[in-house]
Amino acid sequence: MSSSSALVLVNGIGRMTTITSSLPPIYSQTVSGPVTASTPITLPASGTYTVVSGVTSLNIYLNGQKLIYSVDYNTSGSGPNYTAFVLTQNIVTGDVLELREERNT
Repeated sequence: MSSSSALVLVNGIGRMTTITSSLPPIYSQTVSGPVTASTPITLPASGTYTVVSGVTSLNIYLNGQKLIYSVDYNTSGSGPNYTAFVLTQNIVTGDVLELREERNT
């Protein structure tokens, strides 16, 4: 299990809370810019992810902010097990993408 701290609103008041993920990460990989929008980015170590009913098992963060599937990124290739994704925006030198695949092992 992994955990992190986050500021959450509780009854309108900000409080630091520990958030625990019950799913172990399969991998965590960082990709540095620049990358042009619509350029396929292949997951490391032959990694795959799935999309079921519009929900993806891949979590992508740009400079620490979680990206939204079908808004900020889309699948690339054919499923059901995808090996790449494309961004809907460019990232520049200095931007950092963190890729996390989380599921039960």
